[in-house]
Amino acid sequence: VVKGSTVAFDCKLAGSAPFNVTWFKDQKPIKSSQKFLIVDGEKVGLKVQDCREEDVGAYRCVVTNEVGSCESFASLSLKVPPIFVKKIENVSTVVGDVAVFSCLVDGSPPLSVQWQKDENWISEDPKIQRTFENNQAFLRIPACEATHGGRYTCQAVNEAGQDKCVATLIVQGTPVPRFNVAEPPTIKQKPELVKVTRGDPVSLECKVAGTPQINVRWVKDGKELESSRKHHLQYENQLSSLNIAASELQDGGEYLFEARNAVGTCSCKVTLEVIPPTFIRKLTDIQALMGSLVTLECKAAGSQPLSVQWSKGKENISSSSKYKLLHADNTMSLEFKLSQSSDTGEYSCKVSNSAGSCVCSGVLTAKGQL
Repeated sequence: VVKGSTVAFDCKLAGSAPFNVTWFKDQKPIKSSQKFLIVDGEKVGLKVQDCREEDVGAYRCVVTNEVGSCESFASLSLKVPPIFVKKIENVSTVVGDVAVFSCLVDGSPPLSVQWQKDENWISEDPKIQRTFENNQAFLRIPACEATHGGRYTCQAVNEAGQDKCVATLIVQGTPVPRFNVAEPPTIKQKPELVKVTRGDPVSLECKVAGTPQINVRWVKDGKELESSRKHHLQYENQLSSLNIAASELQDGGEYLFEARNAVGTCSCKVTLEVIPPTFIRKLTDIQALMGSLVTLECKAAGSQPLSVQWSKGKENISSSSKYKLLHADNTMSLEFKLSQSSDTGEYSCKVSNSAGSCVCSGVLTAKGQL
């Protein structure tokens, strides 16, 4: 849900009245208040008003009557507003040459992108090309005119909010000067190591200098790369970029970049590392009373699909009448009743994807137990 909005959890009951309904958040009972509005009847519900970060978590509804009980679970998470992880940068070019703005945005889908020039929205124009794919936005002017110079704004929007980044385009009226002495190409900027999560887009970029015309190429595993559905190669304003729309494990490794003109050649190596999942909230040691309901919970970050395996000691745990396994929004939880001393001990959660795996553990003890 969007921050500041109201969310409603609804349950429809069947069975013999009267019912006793109790709501819990992260194992703590909820009482009706300005924040939480509890609705009873044939349909029971919980409204959470003005949702904030502290309202995120696991919710549980427990219903009892004279002959038994049942429960239902749900989780609440907030939508993330857009944020530019790579912003557009200033561009200087000459009349008739190309100009490109590019940026990368993150946030909860669906995301949309709009462009402005000098505070005016840019309408459809055959002289200006715009694309937005895999969270990467491009604005390209193939042949700049003097009127294209100005201040450009890229605005990203979703249900949770918006973000902007700004850069300036300078269009000079004079042609590119000729060099009296030819200079071999040199590499001015390059990354040593680039890390990316599997499935995410990534861009490898090298900036060169030297006497035109400079020809560039990218090589991996001895094979020269070409633009395709997987790779997008671009060389403009002496910046060469290799864009991978959705990184796979086999994309990791060493890339060779080479620049060549009539008087020389230069090259460099760039390493791309496709990273495995990691825990952003690990299991912790907890104590619980015998007979109480225990919830072990952790949260991971990593590319989908993620597989989860719970274990106690060396024994794997599967969903059963005793254990309830939940997985939503990369939050993993294990719920069960602490009914006997053998339920105590060390529990582990292993999360895996095609790039690797990670494990975290926590110890459960019974209160009053030595």
